[in-house]
Amino acid sequence: MLAEIATRNNILDDAEFLTGESLIEFEPDHFDANIQYAGILLRRQRFHRAYDQAKRYLIVTRRPRGALSRFMPPPALAWVKMMRQLNSI
Repeated sequence: MLAEIATRNNILDDAEFLTGESLIEFEPDHFDANIQYAGILLRRQRFHRAYDQAKRYLIVTRRPRGALSRFMPPPALAWVKMMRQLNSI
């Protein structure tokens, strides 16, 4: 609840801490918390962390591979994939 209030008031540092480091540690399978955390990371332009968080959640819950698009918008996914390809060169 506090993380949602912080997100709506654009206090993203606190929202990231409350969601990522507090809620997800206690409830790693909580779907809404994981989506909210990925959304906060995207708003803070931490695309790699958002991608890693979404991927980790999908692996833990054994969701289908295509479900990653529910967490991240296509431009952010494309950006992360492009950056990873550039880093592997």
